[in-house]
Amino acid sequence: MSELLSPPDALVRIRRLSDCDPNELPDIIEGLGRLDESSTWPAFTAGEALGGQGFARRYIYGAAPQGALVAQLPDGTVIGRGHVVFYRRPPSPGKLPRLPERGWDQGMALAQEYQEEVAAADGADIPPPNMAMCTEVYVHPDYRGRAMRVDMRQVPDPDPTGLWLPHKLPSSVAKDAQMPLSEALLRGMAAAAMAAGYTELFAPVRPTGVRRPGEPWDDFVARDRWVQTHVRLGGIVLGQIPGSWTITGSPEQWKGWTDDEAFMHGTDPVRVRGGLVPVMWNPETGQWVYEEPNVEIVHPLTPKHETAYLALRRQLQKRATERMGV
Repeated sequence: MSELLSPPDALVRIRRLSDCDPNELPDIIEGLGRLDESSTWPAFTAGEALGGQGFARRYIYGAAPQGALVAQLPDGTVIGRGHVVFYRRPPSPGKLPRLPERGWDQGMALAQEYQEEVAAADGADIPPPNMAMCTEVYVHPDYRGRAMRVDMRQVPDPDPTGLWLPHKLPSSVAKDAQMPLSEALLRGMAAAAMAAGYTELFAPVRPTGVRRPGEPWDDFVARDRWVQTHVRLGGIVLGQIPGSWTITGSPEQWKGWTDDEAFMHGTDPVRVRGGLVPVMWNPETGQWVYEEPNVEIVHPLTPKHETAYLALRRQLQKRATERMGV
């Protein structure tokens, strides 16, 4: 494995697993596993439904490698990844597609259901998925917060003219362009979704900042750097998904994840390091439940869809204002 940090002029290659040489895949998968060792996710995120990010990785690496992007140093060391899952939802006539009500959790459940349906079909034709959802962008801590030289030539280029794509995807990114790896991965994920025929890439976004006590959600989102990176690259904020990511555990589990005795003695809400909202006691199940809100963001991938989603956002903002009586 490369000695971190790498030289500042190291050229990082971004590509999909589906475009990698099969002989390379064992080493890349092993590198992705080592990348997990650098995880800065709070310990309690190991307890979320569906096996957590682990399911996303198993699903993508096995069933949908076209939705997995990796960032590698010249010697092959994996220093970043991005995941997109695909699922099917019945269309709603006259309405634009949106993320499901339960956001990340429900999108992952639908992706799993679709793969089970494919397996059960045993080769028979079934309707293809119609939704693409970004589930994760992760960069090794040593490579965050600084621009890196990136090579995106192996990422599908769905817009070779460069006349569209406000997020400036591979068609307008030079071989050795400099940008944060999280941004490069997000560009690549949108390009991969567009190349697969999707007109939107949805993202239930987890803000990376720290929410101040009592701070209004909209104010928190407006100053969050990761949310604003999505916006700068063409994403449109549609609102909040109140219970996008649910993590349930016993008092003993929560104490183990957080080292907080409050979970063992009492039922008052508990704030935990790395959490956006307090963990709540459910007396009916005898479990502590963390229901994290996410930001619903859509990346339109055609001019037509950008116009439509901007109009939808104006409608949603108008309704919110009317509800507040302003």
